[in-house]
Amino acid sequence: MLPDFRDCRAIIFDLDGTLADTVDAIREGINLAMTQFHFPERSYDQVIAAVGNGARMLVRRCMPREKANDEALLAEVLAAYDAAYARTYMHTRHCYAGIPKAVAALHRAGYRLAVLSNKQDAYVKALIRQLFPDNEFTVVMGQCELPLKPDPTVPAIIAERLGAKLTE
Repeated sequence: MLPDFRDCRAIIFDLDGTLADTVDAIREGINLAMTQFHFPERSYDQVIAAVGNGARMLVRRCMPREKANDEALLAEVLAAYDAAYARTYMHTRHCYAGIPKAVAALHRAGYRLAVLSNKQDAYVKALIRQLFPDNEFTVVMGQCELPLKPDPTVPAIIAERLGAKLTE
């Protein structure tokens, strides 16, 4: 049974694959790291299959299978990806069609809006500023010391900041 959304006044969005297609920028960063270690580059579809659960899992899933469980090597490749993605993440310049208008309409209608992503916190904040210059989002959070999605800890924190209760 679906919850009754008539009393909903706050919405938490994901960034990657929900508000914007960020895969090309992620893929660019991954392939810079893969090339640095002489690993095969990854296609758009391979990167899509690897995203979710944060940068560490992304890198592990993109590494050659026989190397992915080498924790020391994983740490090196992750550091290379972090450095590369710091140069590529802002290459995402557009939202999906209709998203900016929908977000603006929700904001005008009085909804309190937030973004929660497993992407690095500083990157999420910068991308949201770039993609939504009218500042419709009250809370924007990315990966930090708190548990990653789908753990409910951070959504509960965001809901509290928005003055809302979580629905299941």
